[in-house]
Amino acid sequence: MVPSLVATSETAASLESPSFATLDRIFSRFAPDGKFESYKRNANYSVAIIVPYRDRESHLRTFLYNIIPFLENQEASYTIFIVEQIANQTFNKGLLTNVGFLYAERSAEKFSCFIFHDVDLLPEDDRNIYRCGKQPRHFAAGINKFNYKLPYEGYVGGVIGLTGYQYRKVNGYSNAYWGWGGEDDDINYRIGRAGFTVSRYRDPVCRYTMIKHEADLGNEVNPCRYKLLEDWRKRMYTDGVNSAVYKLVLVEKLAFFTKLMVDALPEVNKKKYC
Repeated sequence: MVPSLVATSETAASLESPSFATLDRIFSRFAPDGKFESYKRNANYSVAIIVPYRDRESHLRTFLYNIIPFLENQEASYTIFIVEQIANQTFNKGLLTNVGFLYAERSAEKFSCFIFHDVDLLPEDDRNIYRCGKQPRHFAAGINKFNYKLPYEGYVGGVIGLTGYQYRKVNGYSNAYWGWGGEDDDINYRIGRAGFTVSRYRDPVCRYTMIKHEADLGNEVNPCRYKLLEDWRKRMYTDGVNSAVYKLVLVEKLAFFTKLMVDALPEVNKKKYC
C-alpha cells in the first residue's frame, strides 16, 4: 500500500554546493551504504534513487544537499545509487541506468520503486512524493528551463519512476544511445508499447530547478539518435536491461550513497548499433 501524501508546501531549491566533508557532517545519521530510514518510515516501502553520472562533482554535491532533506519527510526508506561512468568514454545514460537498476534489484533491500534521476534536477515542491504507481510516473513535468511546461508531448526526461515489474516489462532503457539525446524518447515509446500510460503530478507539484551548465565533454549530441529512434521497435526486446554488457569496476559504500563505477565497454557495445 502506497503511503499518503504527507508533505504540504513548495520549497526553493538551493544551488549551494557544500563540500563532501560538510555534507558528511550534515547527514551523519546515514547508514554506511547510503540507506536512510525516515522518522516517518513506512516499513513496507523502500525507494532506490538511481543517478547516472560523470564529471559533475559540484552538481552531485548540490543534488545531495537538496534531495536528502527533501526525501527525509517522506514515509519510506531509500538508498541513493550514484552510477558513474569511467573517464574517456562517450556518456551512455541508458546503460548506466540499467546497471543501477540491476545492482539495486540484486541487493538485499527489496525496493518497491526505482526512481531514475538526472543529477542536475532539484525538486521545488515537498508534495512531489517519490513513489511509483500503477503506471510509470514522470515526476519532472515542469522544469524551469522550459518555463515549467512539458517541452513536447511524450517527454519523460529528467526524473521517472517505475516498479521493478514495469521496468522489466519495458526492458529498461536502450543501451544503444552514446552521447546526448534519444534515450528518453526511446523509453517513452517502450512504455506505450508495453501497455502503460505515463502518469504525472499536477503543476506546481511537478516543478524542478535545473542546474545551469555547459555542454559536457564526452556527452556530445548523438548523430545516430534519429536512426535509432526509427528502429526502436526492432530492438525493444533485445536491447535493454536484459542485454546490458558492462564491467563493474568499483562498488563504494559511502556515507550517504552507494557509488558504482562502470566501464561501459564501448569497444564491444558500440559495434552493435549505429
